[in-house]
Amino acid sequence: MYIDSSSFPLVRMGYERDKAVPVDRLLEDFSALLARGQAFVFFSDGDMAQEERSPEERKQVVLWMKARRLELKSLVRALVHAEPDAQKRAEAEAFAQMFGKAWGYPMLLVASLEEAQQRARELLGSD
Repeated sequence: MYIDSSSFPLVRMGYERDKAVPVDRLLEDFSALLARGQAFVFFSDGDMAQEERSPEERKQVVLWMKARRLELKSLVRALVHAEPDAQKRAEAEAFAQMFGKAWGYPMLLVASLEEAQQRARELLGSD
């Protein structure tokens, strides 16, 4: 996984293995986004299940997330994920519900990357 904030406040979260960064770097990048103090939206597409993390890495992420729960809830409007396959989108709804409870911001599912970017802009415009 990696974060591309070059279009902030629209922030791409990518899952391509060849662009993945270590967990430490990912959390540093995420912390830098929160440090800006401005609302933003993640958008993504692709197979979210590509990446396996060790138990230690998962624990590191959970501890980081718990320490920043209030910031996450107040600054991250959503993760808008594009999944073109309607059946996979429907199957991902249960994961999206768990994701929202864990991270403190919603995961929304749409059919295309263009739709994800449009929905992200709408979420930012509602502030």
